[in-house]
Amino acid sequence: MDTNNKDVDRGEDQNQNQDNRDEVTGISKTSNVSKISSPKSTIEIDADKSTFFTATKHDSSFLMVDGNDAKSTMPASQPSEVLSCGLMSWKEEIPSKIDFESKTNTNQRSLLAQNVTDRLDSIGSEMSLGFEVPTDLDATNPQSLVIRDGPDLYQTILRTVCAYAIRCSHGRMPVQKLKNHSGYWLPFAYANEDEKYSKTIDMIIEYFLSETKPTPTSKDSNKAAKPKDSSAKFLTNLQLYNIHRAQIPDGQFVSRYIFLAQWIGSDSKFTCCKDNASIRWLSLAEVMGSKKISDTFWGNEIQMTASVLNELHLNKIPSAKFPNISEFTSSEVLKYTTNTSAVSAPNRPTTANQTMIMLCDAKFNEKDVIKVYCEYVQHCYPSANMTYCAFTEYINKMDFLPNDENIIRSVYRAMSPSWRNRNFMFFNEFLLGLAALDSSNNSQLRCGYIFRYYDRNSDNFLDEEDFKRIVYDIRDASMMSTDPAAVQKDCQTRLSQLNLMDDKKRITYQNFIREATSSRLAGIGQLFRANRPVIETIHSRHLYEYIFNKNGKPFAPKLLGTCPKCRPKSYSLAYNAVKLSNQGRIEESRPLVQMNCGEIDVELQFKKKTNEIRVKHSTEVVFNENSAANQVLSIIRRMVDFNKLPHERKTEVAQYVINKLTVDLIIQLCKEVTEILLIEPRVVKVNSPCIVLGDLHGNINDLLTYERQLWPLAPTANAPNILFLGDYVDRGDYSIEVISYLFAMKILAPTKFFLLRGNHEIRSIQRNFTFARECMVKYLYQNGQRVLEEFNQAFDHLPLVGIIDESIFCAHGGIPYSVSKIEDLYKIPLPLPEPEIQSKVAWEILWSDPVTDEEFNQVCQFKNQSTDSGFVDNLRRSTGYYFAEKASRNFLKANNLSHIIRAHELETDGYRFRHSGLLITVFSSSRYCNTNNKSAAVFVNSHSNNEGFIKVIALET
Repeated sequence: MDTNNKDVDRGEDQNQNQDNRDEVTGISKTSNVSKISSPKSTIEIDADKSTFFTATKHDSSFLMVDGNDAKSTMPASQPSEVLSCGLMSWKEEIPSKIDFESKTNTNQRSLLAQNVTDRLDSIGSEMSLGFEVPTDLDATNPQSLVIRDGPDLYQTILRTVCAYAIRCSHGRMPVQKLKNHSGYWLPFAYANEDEKYSKTIDMIIEYFLSETKPTPTSKDSNKAAKPKDSSAKFLTNLQLYNIHRAQIPDGQFVSRYIFLAQWIGSDSKFTCCKDNASIRWLSLAEVMGSKKISDTFWGNEIQMTASVLNELHLNKIPSAKFPNISEFTSSEVLKYTTNTSAVSAPNRPTTANQTMIMLCDAKFNEKDVIKVYCEYVQHCYPSANMTYCAFTEYINKMDFLPNDENIIRSVYRAMSPSWRNRNFMFFNEFLLGLAALDSSNNSQLRCGYIFRYYDRNSDNFLDEEDFKRIVYDIRDASMMSTDPAAVQKDCQTRLSQLNLMDDKKRITYQNFIREATSSRLAGIGQLFRANRPVIETIHSRHLYEYIFNKNGKPFAPKLLGTCPKCRPKSYSLAYNAVKLSNQGRIEESRPLVQMNCGEIDVELQFKKKTNEIRVKHSTEVVFNENSAANQVLSIIRRMVDFNKLPHERKTEVAQYVINKLTVDLIIQLCKEVTEILLIEPRVVKVNSPCIVLGDLHGNINDLLTYERQLWPLAPTANAPNILFLGDYVDRGDYSIEVISYLFAMKILAPTKFFLLRGNHEIRSIQRNFTFARECMVKYLYQNGQRVLEEFNQAFDHLPLVGIIDESIFCAHGGIPYSVSKIEDLYKIPLPLPEPEIQSKVAWEILWSDPVTDEEFNQVCQFKNQSTDSGFVDNLRRSTGYYFAEKASRNFLKANNLSHIIRAHELETDGYRFRHSGLLITVFSSSRYCNTNNKSAAVFVNSHSNNEGFIKVIALET
């Protein structure tokens, strides 16, 4: 589709392809054991689910870093969504980029991945990494942090992990034997929140040194000291591949990073491909193709990374973009909990939620579901999912099944219906599988499990031999004769009485379910049963901890108040004292320790160890006048009250600003902001109080006026959060200055300033309006092209949606047509250089407009369309959709939201209410394109946990 006419803009009538989903209630085959059954559940697993954490508000820290590509369970092809574990900065020098990058400079994602790994320290975040590191751990000894796993205090298991997928020149990769488990996983090390992630490389290298270094001779005994730069001798081409976050029931979450690297072995004393008790070197072909070997893997991450390493080894461009980011949140766990009475007869849902029925019939309550999740996440970690190896170990420890490999493997396949496409199961598959195994569960939904259990070749049919095994197991469980003749006779009798076989002498899934649920297949309920009550055994065995938060309830949010139990317990002094000018600007900042201001116990008050990263960010970035962001703010603030200046003075100031905003300064600014945006989610969660602003379109005078009116103490002491809805560039004369200011604020206060993408933050639109031309005029052609691309590479990482207080949907254009759930928005690709091509959903969010019901009906009549969705083609823009009040109400109801705030349209007063007040349009650029419009903002605040208000603020500019 041509992009030449796009701002009143253009349109594309596209339906979003639904994501492939996996059935939850599957089963396969096996020999004599009681087996499982349940027809196909309406609840399906989304292999790319990636949702943001919603349960807990964490203490303020310096930075919130959340990623999109953040889902969720972690599938074979990881989604990108959200992480929060601090902006990263890597002090150590990293060797050259991975081979294929030097040949494919256009692969922007890979270059950005390299950028991230070039700056990879941990920095505390507002969404914190989870918990304090137990004080009994020896943080000074790298070996004490390497390869710790197994049933222990959950805080020693569930800690930040850095894993390394390493390939050597022979096309092999090392895997590590877990100390307290039976399987292998990627070499990994635990990382503390207050230390550089790069330190984990030294831990890994130290481990490889101890395993691969030849035994020193007496001649070498004096040379046993660790090499100063051991990492340089072994690993190169380091890239961040995957970030996964799992929320745990204490309300916090734990992060896991996977890096790709190449083993270079430049020192001849240290060689690759040497197996030992802990390390095993496997060829990439074996990892990807050998089922026998894959059965020993603790997580699917080995095969997932092997595929990428193999592509790199063959000098191919990887088929999947990385780094990818995923999450699994409390909402994903709690959606399986239910009130037993809510689904009891006669009020049982018929089709809406068979998962709830299964759990209800198994008598699994909320506490039971959370206990299973505690077991699952602690047992599988650092893997995000459960492989056959992990499943076998857990089942054997619980003694749920006979210690028979055929039985266990069949149950595993039955509980993970898509095992042929992926060799792991998700949490909900594990949960429902345990519910189906439980002896108290008589749900008819179990019949599907039983079918798949006996389907030996997983072709969705049973043959006569499969049915004979069913009859054998029924007779065995009923203590009847299992003599072959008796079994054969019983089998033939049942087949003659039941309508099971099709014309090809096969039992179809539908026929089996029909006969089994009609009770005509006598004895079927005895199959697929655990040896003992499932949930009682899990609670009594205490294999892993049941995790609570400080309020005593799993996943409950922290309460902030005045009572002794819930008020904040720990405060410390800020490191800097600031002096404000008459205009409310920070004039000077000095560390308290350098001031004569009384008695201060430095060790007690500043909590140096836990806050040193934040202190470092404050001293090196926020309060450092020479940091790129502060330089940019200082330069652009010369344009305050710009419209009041005489024409000649305006020209002088504008030229001064551009002369000072050098190409190098802009490149540095874009690099720093991209590193933050790279790990923000596609949907950012923002707390109130919050100020929301609409289109700015290069209006620097208005923007600096808003600074004085709305955030005068920013970036160091700003109270409300500030959310911008996009369209920062084009049409106005000072787009470069506007976006440079916003990027600087985002760097200095990343948890206070949030920038969404608008439809003008797209290259093709800018070429047809003014931003591209502005860059060429102000920086001349060659530098102008560079500046334009630097800004756009940052735009490619801007999030698309903001949610305020889990209640208010904020976006540039409107709600999407192709999907109805917020969770689906986390799957939007990152980066997004071509949103029209890469994501229909993103395109709809950027371009759609609300209309009245009358306008909607007129468009439908004009196009001779009839629709119940509330969406119709957007005629004015020739792209995107119009959406009526019905569409808004359906979207808000589906996501448990109350209002929509959007921009995208010029409003004379700067704002307009639509859809019975459920939707607000805000426009924040006054005198837009020489019109007389006013500008406005929206202020969102909450009085308590249950009440809040939305106030429109008219802005005088």
